This record gives sequence, C-alpha cells and structure tokens, in this order.
Amino acid sequence: MSKPSQLPTGNTTHACAIVLGQRGVLITGPSGSGKSALAAHLVEHWQSQEFHASWISDDRVCLTCAHETLIARCPDTITGMVEIGHVGIVRADHQSSGRIDGVIKLVSQSALERMPQHGMECISSAAPVSLPTLHVPERAIVASAQMISHWLTSDHFQQG
Repeated sequence: MSKPSQLPTGNTTHACAIVLGQRGVLITGPSGSGKSALAAHLVEHWQSQEFHASWISDDRVCLTCAHETLIARCPDTITGMVEIGHVGIVRADHQSSGRIDGVIKLVSQSALERMPQHGMECISSAAPVSLPTLHVPERAIVASAQMISHWLTSDHFQQG
C-alpha cells in the first residue's frame, strides 16, 4: 500500500492535471521529473487514438474539495499554457476545471516496487479525499504512459 501523500487544497500545488477519456488525473513528482512531458505525451496519444483528452493545468494546479470530490482548475495567470521542454510555453486546448479521479506519482526507479500493490492515497488532511494512486518511473515517458493507460482501464483503478 502506498504511503499517504498530503497535497495542499484551496491553493496551488506543483503538479499537472489532465483529463483522459472520462477520468481526471493529477500528475505529481519532483521538479524536473517529467510531469509536463508525460502529460503532453498522454494527451497527444489519447487524442491520436480518437479518445477525449484535455489539459486542465500545467505546472501549477488549484485544488479544492467539494463533497469528498477533488476538483482541479488552472490558475488564471497560466490558463491554456503548457511548457514543452526545449520549445517553451505554447497554447494548448484545455478545459477550465475537472474532477480528479486518480493520482500518478513520478518517483525514482529505485523507489518503484516490482509488483506494486495498487493503493489509495489521502490527498488532503483538511478535507480527506482518497484516490487511486499509481507510482511510475520519472523521466520514462513511454513506459509510464503505457502503465497509466492500462491502469486507467483496469479493475485496479476501479478498486483503488
């Protein structure tokens, strides 16, 4: 089982928020771990497969809890902007807010379990929201994207 993480709610946190199909996903991890690159790859891949995929926010995400549901929105100052490595800031299709259904945590390769137990993580101590959480290797975009796509459509996601 994953250790609970505490993300601030009611203000911004360093993360990316995207929607893949019908699921909102919060991508967290250390600075430079590849959050934006992974989110961009996932959105582009899902759209190329003719599935709905959209950005909510890149780099900074405003999180609020309402009725035990975590809602993400983009700070006004960066709405519709995405940072693409070695390119810069670009405009991207986005939606103003969305429900977060799961958390992707980018972690070092050494922190990954070979056969992970899919867990739930508490997102906020002030307004507890437990969400399915998947740990994936940082800076391993294609491998992580494959794991995430499988996870979002598997029974593990349904059960947490």
